[in-house]
Amino acid sequence: MGETAPSKVYKNAKRYAFTFNLDKTASPSDSANMSFADYIAKKQNTLKKALESDISQESGQTWNLYLRGNFSNWQNSEAYKMTAAQDGYTVTLTQNSEIKCKVYDNKSGKWYGAEAVAEECEVEYGTDGHTNIVLPAGTYTLRFFTETQTVMIVKVS
Repeated sequence: MGETAPSKVYKNAKRYAFTFNLDKTASPSDSANMSFADYIAKKQNTLKKALESDISQESGQTWNLYLRGNFSNWQNSEAYKMTAAQDGYTVTLTQNSEIKCKVYDNKSGKWYGAEAVAEECEVEYGTDGHTNIVLPAGTYTLRFFTETQTVMIVKVS
């Protein structure tokens, strides 16, 4: 029988070498290697956030939703924070120029764009390469249904 010699060197899908060691630390966004302890800590943190998000949504806790878009520089703004309504959350938006937007869940970090617009939506909307909801200038009420995680758009004027 042959013997195997364990190694700390691995190849990713692009055949680049990466290693785990006890001393070197790098950010996951760097192309450098990181310590195994840092790698495991990042994985555990990601799992913890995912579990907390699922638990909070299942236990009936409130969502923390914002409408983000080109009108808010894609940041949370109290002016576009969605308020609780029957079966979900709602916000009304008035803009004099084209609107690009998505619903953002500040607790889980999830985005809901054109792929989440309800099939029953009668308002014509477009999308772009980032799945943003694209609407012409006007006043709209956007409603997010928490059970189905879908967005409904109603043109007010």
